[in-house]
Order: sequence, then C-alpha cells, then structure tokens
Amino acid sequence: MSLMKDVVSLNNQGVSYLARRDFPQAIDALRQAIVLAKRSCRVLSANGAQTSTKGNQVNETCRRSPQELPKFLCKSNGSLNDDLGGFHSSGILLDYCSDLPEDAELTSATVIFNMACAFHTKSIAQFGCQEEMDKAKSLYMHVHQLVSGLIVRGNGGNNEVAATGNFAIDFLYLAIVNNMAYAELDVFGDKTKSAALFQRLALFSLSCREKCLGEETLLEWFLQNAVFAQVGKLITAPAA
Repeated sequence: MSLMKDVVSLNNQGVSYLARRDFPQAIDALRQAIVLAKRSCRVLSANGAQTSTKGNQVNETCRRSPQELPKFLCKSNGSLNDDLGGFHSSGILLDYCSDLPEDAELTSATVIFNMACAFHTKSIAQFGCQEEMDKAKSLYMHVHQLVSGLIVRGNGGNNEVAATGNFAIDFLYLAIVNNMAYAELDVFGDKTKSAALFQRLALFSLSCREKCLGEETLLEWFLQNAVFAQVGKLITAPAA
C-alpha cells in the first residue's frame, strides 16, 4: 500500500536524522509519517477492516513466519543503545510493511514511539528541557496504550504482561516501558513509578524468554536493564 510505504520511508528518514541528533529534521519527518499513518488507517477502515475481527487478525499475525512479519531493525548502526546508558535513544527502523490492518497499527505505533524518542533525546541534549520531556512522556503514554491493546488482543484478552510471540510487538513494548522507566527515574525523579515500570519490564522480558522468539540477545538486554538500573550499573548493549 503506497501510503504505508511512504510512512516507512519517512519513519526511517526520521530515525536517520535522530541518529545524527538533527532534532528538527527528525521531528519533522516523523510528524509527517504520523499524519500519513493516520490517513492510511482511515483508508483501511473505509475499505472494510472490521474492528470486531481485529483480535483474530493479531493472532494470525503471531502465527505467521518471521519472514512474513513486519521487521524492526533496532538501530541504524547495528547497536541497541549508545552513550545514554540504558535509555533506548535512537528509534526503530522499519524495513517492511503490509497493507494488513494490524501491521498498519503496529507501524503507526512505532512512528509514535520514535517521535517520543526524539523529544526524549532532545530534552537530554538540552540539559533536561522540561517542555520537550513532557511531550515525550505524553507520547510514551499514548503509544503504551496502543501497544498494550495489541498485546491483549494477541493473547486472546489475557493479561498484558505476557509476550505474544510476535517479535515486532513484543520488542516495541519492551522499548516503550524501558524508556518510560528511565524517564521517570532520570528526568522526573519519581522512583516509585520507575520501580513499577522496571518490574513490568522484567516480567515481560521473562515472558519473552519463554516464547523462544529467536532474538534472545536483544530481549535479554531489556531484562538486564530492569535488574541493574536501580543499582546504578550501566551495561553494554549487544550488537543487533
């Protein structure tokens, strides 16, 4: 679908700019991607996507082979994080998108997450600019709600703190919760909220391990973050 191809292209441009810390260009590209993603979702809905069947669609997504799933690349330079410690700061690249409604939802959520990363990283670069961090937090909360819905539907309505077996969905959820936890700890200074988020991160990471997703090295990094973050230990991220 041409609109979603444009969304993927703009998303990857935004991530590339973010890696270079060109925040105005990154935010502009990602903002355009969000607008197109919303339009694409409306088109899909108008073409007959039925809300009542979305749960089955997500379950079908989880049963497709890894080659058929939307592929998420963690970072343009092949590493999961950079000089900002445990905060996943460089966004997520997309290299595939279909015209299935559930893939469009997931792609849209990824772009929103990347926009949150852009504001989060910009805030840190500006020595903790509160205005930028407030934007990031709002976007993190929004995308957390979206992806939680995908997870619940993917698990047939069961507890959201359980991996779906779809690496793209599960990785995105881990990245969201990880960054929310670091934002609460490092920027807002709320140790209670950050502790609860790190606990959720640990539980979900363990759930991913049980699903044998085939990307254990990347997923284990989030588990290590959850375990070590509150004792001040910085860990080296694995190569993607």
